[in-house]
Amino acid sequence: MVKSTVIVTMLLILQIGLSSCSNNATPEVAANAVRVSVRTVGSSDAPQQYVFSGNIEGKHKVTLSTKIMGQITSMPYDAGTRVSAGQVVVKINSDDLRAKRAQIKASALEAQAAFKNAEVNYERMKNLYVNKSASQKELDDVETMYQMASAKKNAVKEMENEINDAIGYGELRSPFNGFIVAKMAQQG
Repeated sequence: MVKSTVIVTMLLILQIGLSSCSNNATPEVAANAVRVSVRTVGSSDAPQQYVFSGNIEGKHKVTLSTKIMGQITSMPYDAGTRVSAGQVVVKINSDDLRAKRAQIKASALEAQAAFKNAEVNYERMKNLYVNKSASQKELDDVETMYQMASAKKNAVKEMENEINDAIGYGELRSPFNGFIVAKMAQQG
């Protein structure tokens, strides 16, 4: 009897074990389950290239121009060329301005010599006037010549500044790093 009880118990355990491992169990469905559809993924031909139209504008844009007229002697870059800040992009013939600068330098030497002469004469005349060897009129005349020589020297100095500034406009430089977009003039 003990033997039969052991066999029955073993069979019962075996049946419970086998029934818990079966594939026929029905899953529990949640009360608010979401229905989904399943699709099969396949391959298709997609374009490898896209074409878009539009305009690209840079952050900075400038049109270069000059204050002087003249023949363009150098314009070495074409549209699309990258340039750096300070790089010369156009040179204009300024030989006439250089000749004018040479004339002004000669005038400056002349004005400096006239000023030194007037200064010496003025100091001399002041000493003569103090010693009562010259009249007030003579002192006034020499003082006027001294002032005129000083004014001429200053005027020539300003002319030098002006011509140097004008010669500087003979070279157009890129104000910042960028690209040349268009050339609106030609060399020659």
